[in-house]
Amino acid sequence: MKVELSPRAKRELERIVEWWQTEYGEPPKKVFAELRVAARLLASFPEQGGRYALVRGHQVRRLLLRESQIHLYYRVDDSVVRLLAIWSTARRRAPRFGKP
Repeated sequence: MKVELSPRAKRELERIVEWWQTEYGEPPKKVFAELRVAARLLASFPEQGGRYALVRGHQVRRLLLRESQIHLYYRVDDSVVRLLAIWSTARRRAPRFGKP
């Protein structure tokens, strides 16, 4: 199965990278490594993440990257795992996906 980032997830990842580089002065290698592992996992086992919400008729799932403390919110469309949001647990609230 293919794994794709939505435009929103791309923007959120860019923000995480910018923050990390400002805080630590280097790229977030640990985050990238965990994302690669998660992408391979979801490509093979898309049901791995827990059910999070039903949004506009689509089941949204959530997977925690333990080391980075980042949640991946995604849905499965046919043969594609679509990452909808990449969200730090430090934000203390969940992302909004709109009304069902």
